Amino acid sequence: MPYLQKLEERGKLRIWLVDGSYIRGHIDEEFTNFGQHYRYQYIPEHEFWIARDAEHDEHQFFVEHLLVEHRLMAKGIQRPRL
Repeated sequence: MPYLQKLEERGKLRIWLVDGSYIRGHIDEEFTNFGQHYRYQYIPEHEFWIARDAEHDEHQFFVEHLLVEHRLMAKGIQRPRL
């Protein structure tokens, strides 16, 4: 399992530190430093995952990004394809 430590809760959302290497090796080789359900269907709907190998000082940036992304995608707004 990829879960390492629950970092915090924000309402219904649980933010987890996860083993990014495990995820990339066993679940999804495209997983980056962070993610949420509407981008990665294998992440439970009310969870945000932040990879352990991400820089610690970036965690709050990732959480803020995920909050916006999750809210918009829950409304049906898709992120643009690059």
